Amino acid sequence: VDRLIGKGELPDQRRRVESTLLEWMSLWRDLVHQGYGAELVSRNPDFAPAVGRRASQLTAGERQSTFRSLAASLQAVEANANLRLTLEVLLLDLPRVGAAPIEEGKQAAAEAS
Repeated sequence: VDRLIGKGELPDQRRRVESTLLEWMSLWRDLVHQGYGAELVSRNPDFAPAVGRRASQLTAGERQSTFRSLAASLQAVEANANLRLTLEVLLLDLPRVGAAPIEEGKQAAAEAS
């Protein structure tokens, strides 16, 4: 949570958290669609293989619930909720499924360079 919030003034911290939540929502959007086998263009093509693997490890309910939790957390942050508390609740709600797609995507991008 400390790394997500970062240092600086509260408005900067709030913007940083909002940006992170939007990125996570984008990944989870792809994960939800992949889980249903939807033929949509991924918003995160670098992470598509990892997202596909994770989608198969989660139930439809877990995928949807996580996306809703992310959206609710973003809405809470935008409504000036306590950042630390909002993120702690969110992180407790996230399902556990091995390495995060973002880490695998970073690794794949580094290998391609």
